[in-house]
Amino acid sequence: MGTSSIYNGPKDRNPLLPEGFEEEYEESLDKSAKETLGSWQETKKVVSQYITGSINNRSRILRNYVKASGGAKNSANRAISGRNSNIQLGRFLSSIISEGIIKTLESLKIEYKGKSVEALLSELVNVISPNSNTKEDIVAKNATIQALSQLYEYIEENNMDINALDKMNDDIL
Repeated sequence: MGTSSIYNGPKDRNPLLPEGFEEEYEESLDKSAKETLGSWQETKKVVSQYITGSINNRSRILRNYVKASGGAKNSANRAISGRNSNIQLGRFLSSIISEGIIKTLESLKIEYKGKSVEALLSELVNVISPNSNTKEDIVAKNATIQALSQLYEYIEENNMDINALDKMNDDIL
């Protein structure tokens, strides 16, 4: 089925869109496509270059990743697990300072008697960062593991036990 005439648009002189709209619209589409679609490609390229050793700029990788993820604000808004883990770690350290390690472990319902420092800090990981459901949860848990591993290494290197945390100084923090 066809039509007997072809419609050629409105017959009056008032266009539906303002002059120059199409050009500006196409330019903005091109720009946004380059910023979002191209940046994942650029991120992959930069990561490959870093792995092969042709560049050593880690901040460039992070900058490209954040840009490809929709910007710093969007990334920060999505980083709920990271923020929560950071808050819990801060509360844990603050509690040690104000209450002592034993009361802190008791308040967290962690059985500490007869356990090594390593075992206690391993249990703390699951208290501070309990979820592993999403990639973001896993990243937050890995960051918690790294933070508590550094604490563990300091305690071990200095032949301390868990009670040494009661006397935390700036070096340990």
